[in-house]
Amino acid sequence: MSRRTAYLALIVLFGITLTYWSLALEKGHDNPAVAGLVGGPMVQVGNSDGTTALAIIWRTAEASTSRVDYGPTPALGLRVVDHRLTQYHAVVLRGLKPSSRYHYRVLSDNQVLAQAVFQTGKSPGEPFRFAVFGDSGSGKRDQYELARLVEQHQVDMILHTGDVVYPSGEDKDYQAKFYLPYKPLLERIPIFPAMGNHDFETSGGQPWLDNFFLPGAERFYSFDYSNAHFTALDSYHIDAASARWLDQDLAKTDKTWKIVFFHEPPFSNKTDRTGSAGARNLWVPVLAEHKVDLVFSGHDHLYTRFKTRAGVTYIVEGLGGYSRYEINKDARNVESTDNREYGFGLVEVAGPSLIFRHISASGKVLDSFTLQKQAPSPAPAG
Repeated sequence: MSRRTAYLALIVLFGITLTYWSLALEKGHDNPAVAGLVGGPMVQVGNSDGTTALAIIWRTAEASTSRVDYGPTPALGLRVVDHRLTQYHAVVLRGLKPSSRYHYRVLSDNQVLAQAVFQTGKSPGEPFRFAVFGDSGSGKRDQYELARLVEQHQVDMILHTGDVVYPSGEDKDYQAKFYLPYKPLLERIPIFPAMGNHDFETSGGQPWLDNFFLPGAERFYSFDYSNAHFTALDSYHIDAASARWLDQDLAKTDKTWKIVFFHEPPFSNKTDRTGSAGARNLWVPVLAEHKVDLVFSGHDHLYTRFKTRAGVTYIVEGLGGYSRYEINKDARNVESTDNREYGFGLVEVAGPSLIFRHISASGKVLDSFTLQKQAPSPAPAG
């Protein structure tokens, strides 16, 4: 074979190889560069009930198909497929049993990206526990350590009081500052965030909206879990319309417990802050009127429980792992406060009883209290 013939053969071979890989890239033939996992998998509720149906969501580097194989044993056996191409995958699983574990794996373009076990929500009236924290998205050791502590307490869900990703809620930071630190939690149980000011900084919170799959309008949403009703608000859209929505939402529920959470607190004991005047003027009267039990906020990077106001307990949980703020020692109406360590709130609900604990990163219970409601009277005989 002449040198020229060999050279032409190499060119042809190179062309065939280039054509093959071009087709593979177009069709996603198990190429990790195409369907590589960027975030997730993460359990979300969306507009499902969270007990007989919920959603598994994940993100890929390139647009690809969505598939979840799942079942009550590692053998799986059930499957949901969505052939539409997307980078933000959300697959709703239906026909689930409450209070049950399911094994699952997620696939894009038929490539297995991850596998894990999720937990469905509790049936109405069943005891449950949840964690609450905020101001967390640093991607540093403190955030990881607190996440491991929350995981050890085997909570059924998480409330996040906002500022999921620092410094400005950019989409590019979600992997390192949200998905990776909370991976063992996200793949097992749902997390419900409120919009924080740092989340809001990029495109009015669009990356936050893109990365979560939440009920209703997402910025303002609510859901039920066992015998409790939860309501999330957006602190950066406080107006008369938001107060009307809150009033209507709380008026519709007949659950034993009413719990509301949002980012910027109405009351503050951080030095140089007094809290959100908008929340105080427009939301606090509604919360009192509907006899809300607990209100959680973040924004202040410290822990504070204020003295009960009109029957409502206001708590700031802002020690999720980013930084800690100085406490105003002269602040009034403070029941308990701390900023020495990062930490989270742990809430245990069992029928008419609710126990709250604030737990520090070293595992110490720094504050606790119990709320008790009168159990319903038994129906008359006959």
